[in-house]
Amino acid sequence: GMISIINQNRLRYFIIPLIFSIFNLLIIGENSQALSAKNPLIQNQLYEAEEYYFNGEFQKAIVLLDQILEESTLSKTEQVKAYIILTRIYVAKDDLNSAKDNIRKILEIEPNYQPTIEQETPVYVTLVSEVKKEESNKKSVPTHSGLKKWLLLGAGGAAVATVIVLVASGGNEKGNENNPLPEPPDFP
Repeated sequence: GMISIINQNRLRYFIIPLIFSIFNLLIIGENSQALSAKNPLIQNQLYEAEEYYFNGEFQKAIVLLDQILEESTLSKTEQVKAYIILTRIYVAKDDLNSAKDNIRKILEIEPNYQPTIEQETPVYVTLVSEVKKEESNKKSVPTHSGLKKWLLLGAGGAAVATVIVLVASGGNEKGNENNPLPEPPDFP
């Protein structure tokens, strides 16, 4: 009768978002901020920072970008974008050490990052190659970095597994304490 129809509908509303969230997790992998991938406010701020850069107002751009990077809801794409603009600024200011620091941050997020001459200045592109060379030289000396990477990858896989187990067991919160990923932000 009426009750079973309501229950079916309720179930449908619950299952569909659930499937979506698993889907998002699988696609985005370890990026727990799936929901804020396109935060219009941050998009605007990044655009504004780029405008400052193009107008040569480097200090304003740096202050704004530092603020953006403190946002906990930043997606990886947005973090990379912010670091790219910072790198351009430091290249323009001829502060190549700071530029390299920002390139390292980009490569931490996106290890295969490789800008082309069409996208960036030759100095910028050369710096990316230099940083990659320096990093690979560091890696050839046996350090704990291999282990660390393995642990990170392992932890990332475990986190995704934990989430799927949680979903399967009806959202039971146990086993969530040792989740190595930051909690997704609370949405109002």
